[in-house]
Amino acid sequence: VSSNFMKHIFIYIKLFAFMTFVYGCFSDNQQSDSNNLNQISTNVDDSKKRNDNSIKDEDFKTFLNKFSTDEAFQISRIDFPLKVRTIGENSELDDEIMTKEEWRQINFTYDPNNPSNEYEQRIIIYGDKATIECIGIDNGIMVEYYFERKNGIWLLVTLTDAST
Repeated sequence: VSSNFMKHIFIYIKLFAFMTFVYGCFSDNQQSDSNNLNQISTNVDDSKKRNDNSIKDEDFKTFLNKFSTDEAFQISRIDFPLKVRTIGENSELDDEIMTKEEWRQINFTYDPNNPSNEYEQRIIIYGDKATIECIGIDNGIMVEYYFERKNGIWLLVTLTDAST
């Protein structure tokens, strides 16, 4: 084998090693930059969430009053498509999806002293979750509305209609 041939092989090996080194440095650096940007973005998002929570940590009853009386507000505070659980033919709960177009405004204004009420309404609040139970008086109504506070604001996230 000639020495000229060996020199070319040696140059190609050096060139290959150099390119591998440069590529490896570039990839690690790019990955590191990407990780740093993701971390910065996460920190900014977390900071925004903390700030939003301290500013907008809504009281459920105040939210519910506006939710019941303002149709546009109500639509904006429902997590569409809404998961709806209903009693199926086999008396088990079936999951369905309700779109924004199918939604009809509901009013949770309730006077427990009204003798013409067709149902009793109970509001149960536990931390960042709340449930409104509407239980019929001798009429088979049984509907539960589930709310969650996300980023400081309340949203209707699902409902179960077990009415008969």
